[in-house]
Amino acid sequence: MKFSLVFVAVAIVAVQAGKLTDEQKQKLASYYKDCKESSGVEQISIDDAKAGKYREDPKAKAFFYCVSKKMGLQNEAGEIQKDVFLMKVTNFLENEEEAKAIVEKCNKQEATPEQTTYSLMKCCYENSKEHVNSKPIKEVNTIPSFNKKCKEDSGVDQTLIDKAKEGIFSDEIKFKSFVYCVSKKVGLQNITGEIEKLIAIENLIEILGDKDLAADLTKKCAKHRSSPEETAYQTFKCIYEKNPKHKVVFIE
Repeated sequence: MKFSLVFVAVAIVAVQAGKLTDEQKQKLASYYKDCKESSGVEQISIDDAKAGKYREDPKAKAFFYCVSKKMGLQNEAGEIQKDVFLMKVTNFLENEEEAKAIVEKCNKQEATPEQTTYSLMKCCYENSKEHVNSKPIKEVNTIPSFNKKCKEDSGVDQTLIDKAKEGIFSDEIKFKSFVYCVSKKVGLQNITGEIEKLIAIENLIEILGDKDLAADLTKKCAKHRSSPEETAYQTFKCIYEKNPKHKVVFIE
């Protein structure tokens, strides 16, 4: 499984977030928010890193080092905490031997704490097997199971889900909570509610079978709104309305 330390430290991919408790998710969300604000990093630098593209951006390096410290991967002196690093990589990969090999190869100190974090991320990405985001949704889990769990969690009425399948999107609060829940589970939004555009494109390609259409819909519809729930709701609605096939996605 190919990953960067972004996925271990920030846990902003829904696949990984599904392995965490609610308390852990809240902590990670606060780490992400605090470090983003303190570093002043632009979202594009974070998105690029998640795709394995590492910019020489001091703010991005400060952001990831900040998260790394909060997660206990590095101490205040910037030193990698090998035991913590091994534990987190093992938990994520669910393969102790692969985790040990990566930790041995990537556990190196650089000239600065920030550069240490960045080099660690790059090393993890380059020395693991397959990028987690390259898996289509159906290989990670099934959309029907996501829908079932989110229906239970949100308490939404089934009639509102059925109407949504026909392109009629209710503005009822429970329905918006349902849509946001589904959005997180398929990876369209991370645990802070921000849209993961690269994952959105990949998943829409899988569903629609059209790369250009997937990219166009993501560009037009994947926009931040007043709340995570509103973001999910408006994004799903927009994808339906702007899609010439008028196909409702992720709701079954």
